[in-house]
Amino acid sequence: MKREENDYDLAYGIKSLRVSAERKRTEEVIERLHRQNELVLHSAGEGIFGLDRQGKHTFVNPAAAKMLGYEVEELIGQPSHQIWHHSRTDGSPYPEEECPIYAAYKDGTVHHVRDEFFWRKDGTGFPVEYTSTPILEDGKLVGAVVTFKDITERKKTEEALRKSEEYLKKQLKDLEDFYSMAVGRELRMKELKEEVESLKEELERYKNP
Repeated sequence: MKREENDYDLAYGIKSLRVSAERKRTEEVIERLHRQNELVLHSAGEGIFGLDRQGKHTFVNPAAAKMLGYEVEELIGQPSHQIWHHSRTDGSPYPEEECPIYAAYKDGTVHHVRDEFFWRKDGTGFPVEYTSTPILEDGKLVGAVVTFKDITERKKTEEALRKSEEYLKKQLKDLEDFYSMAVGRELRMKELKEEVESLKEELERYKNP
């Protein structure tokens, strides 16, 4: 009986050690994945937000905070729309229910917007392109991840290209107008020459009836 108890205790002890070792390995894997995620968030050049279903920040990477002029800690737990997406480019109010970011954690679909406006802490703003992707846990919608980038330079390039295109179109129109005028002048000179020749012939007829 004593031996059976010892065998049981030994087996139980071995099982406990295996469970403990497995738990430790699992915790190490989770910790490693957490560190990897942290590295991705910190090294990403794009701004990245995590939002809950109330639109409050659950995580913010340094790039996002820097572009908006905040420290990461200032944004965590705070309502996103009221902080950096409250107004349109012209300063008019931007209702949250019309915001595609808001829509992502309400309708569960991905929303990509090429040209909108985010506001900095100091009251200035900048054009952005962003994607709002819903977060699902066990099939339930729990929030959204927003990735965005500052497109100020892209907008400047687009504006420069637009002005260049307008200039080239004007140059082409001027050339076309000049060509038309030149051709018209040539035709008019030909007509005048024909009229002169006709008058000469008439004059000759009068001289030699």
